[in-house]
Amino acid sequence: MTGLFAENGPVRNFMFLAENKGSFSFLLIVFYIFFVRLIPHGSKYDLLDRGLALGFEQRQVVFHAVVEHRRHAVRGLRTAGNGIDLMFDSWGLNLSDQYWFKPVDIDVDWHDVNYFENGYEEALGETLLGGSAPAGTSTARITHSPDTATPGMLSKTWIHRDGTNLLVKSGTGNENREPYNELLATKLLARLLDDEDFVAYSLTERHGRAYSTCPTFVTSETELIPAADVLTAFGVTEGRALHRGYLEAGQALGVSNLGRAVSKMIVADHLMANFDRHTHNFGLMREVETLDRYRVAPLFDNGCGFYSRATTDELEHGRYLWEAHPFRPYPSQQLALVEDLSWYDSSSLDGFLDDIADVLSLNAQLDERFIEAVQRQTAKQIETVNDLAAERRLLFPGR
Repeated sequence: MTGLFAENGPVRNFMFLAENKGSFSFLLIVFYIFFVRLIPHGSKYDLLDRGLALGFEQRQVVFHAVVEHRRHAVRGLRTAGNGIDLMFDSWGLNLSDQYWFKPVDIDVDWHDVNYFENGYEEALGETLLGGSAPAGTSTARITHSPDTATPGMLSKTWIHRDGTNLLVKSGTGNENREPYNELLATKLLARLLDDEDFVAYSLTERHGRAYSTCPTFVTSETELIPAADVLTAFGVTEGRALHRGYLEAGQALGVSNLGRAVSKMIVADHLMANFDRHTHNFGLMREVETLDRYRVAPLFDNGCGFYSRATTDELEHGRYLWEAHPFRPYPSQQLALVEDLSWYDSSSLDGFLDDIADVLSLNAQLDERFIEAVQRQTAKQIETVNDLAAERRLLFPGR
């Protein structure tokens, strides 16, 4: 019998059988680890008793992709089995949350084994980013890593530098745009928002390829509750009520300034043309032990902004239209949800078009024509937001 724990608190027990690998029942257990963030357990908001399988088929696809990536990455290392074996060998410990699992008859304290307080090996990360583990690397060293239980489609690894845990993440394809877009988004957000409103990304190079790096904003005492889980817990389904439902859920949880924070996110995503702000890419923070003190999580994961999937020809053909998320599919409709723009200072964006050229020119795969097209499209988005801000000042004086 294996137990699922949040730190040292038991959540559920389950049986793990080798023949169940890949089955729905096994994936359901993994779903607890990767996707469930408990909203106070035992209350009317308990996610384990509400809508657990909502949208689960999509999450199976994501998980299978993660496992397949891990399996290829560890091929040739001194360990048998696949990504699922590696994750179970490491008890599901990670740096994204405090959920883990272990045999219930083993007396182990979470504080003695977690990666926040005890460190970890980086050998697996070397293979995930295209390098190779040191000669003679043992199975124990490979499995003693948060990378075995870190979800996501892109290659990534955790490293510990100067007392800080950093997530190192790749981009896609030969152009590898996402790491550069993360840096550019950081420059934009630093102009618009307060430091605590966003996670700052930088660039690093590993094995001749650029990667983005950012410090973790989750600690051994705090956890991220994705917006998807907040919405599910409060019975808010996809549709036109998503924006209002999320704000009402935050109000019920005592979150201050959530409306303004969501407005900042919508404006920033509009300026970036970010199409990837799905409901797992923003959310709330809370205390792990007491399951309270809900507050807004900083903005993170902005690599799909700045036309990361667009071609130069598409950008040069009039105004480029992307699919907005999470509240409305059309960018103009989503931007119209923003009423409070009193925080927005249009002059803070003076010179940002130069930032675009400075950052994107670091990517040798992007030519001057593409960069200039991104500048022109971004100038249009800035003009749109400036116009909205002027309109809101007329409609809502003093706001």
